[in-house]
Amino acid sequence: MELTPPSVLSSTNNNLVWDVGGGVAAFFGRHAGVRGDIRYWHAFQDLNALGFTLSDTRLDFGRASVALVLTF
Repeated sequence: MELTPPSVLSSTNNNLVWDVGGGVAAFFGRHAGVRGDIRYWHAFQDLNALGFTLSDTRLDFGRASVALVLTF
C-alpha cells in the first residue's frame, strides 16, 4: 500500500448500496421558491478504509437538504 496524497484521495472501491428518498418544491411566486430533499443510504458490504476492512461498519446514513430555487 502506498500512502501518497494522490493514492489517499483516490478510490477504486465499488460497493452495492441502496438509496431511498424524495423531495418537494414549493414556489412563493413566479420566480422564487424552496426545495427540500431527504435521502437515506445503506451499504451491503463492510467499509474499507485505506486498505483495511472495518468489520460491522457498513455505511448507513441519511441526509436532508434545503435550497432556494430561482426561475427565469
